Amino acid sequence: MASGAEWAMEKWQAFVLAILFLIAIFFVPPQIVWATVLISSLWASFDAGKIGAKNYQSGASPATIFIACLLLWIAVFPWYLYFRSHAKAGLLKKKAVTTDAMPVFVDAAPDRDTLNR
Repeated sequence: MASGAEWAMEKWQAFVLAILFLIAIFFVPPQIVWATVLISSLWASFDAGKIGAKNYQSGASPATIFIACLLLWIAVFPWYLYFRSHAKAGLLKKKAVTTDAMPVFVDAAPDRDTLNR
């Protein structure tokens, strides 16, 4: 188990969860499967915004997570749960924060007072 203030999902746990989801697809009506994909993708997107997922090195924007979950839910949703547990436990590195200085605009032609000094 990972060390940290909170519990963090291990990779094998995310893999087992994905396998269980895949097996469940065969026993659940398609409407419930699609509703689950849509609702869980929306939740992952809103939650990613709330925890600041794009501020982590391995994180993505909430919109990217939403689209990726919709297109490849069986892999992306367990990955997001793994990512989320590690982010909340403080086990992930954040992106380096760069502060851009305000741009300084220089006149191409100096004024006459400056030239006469």
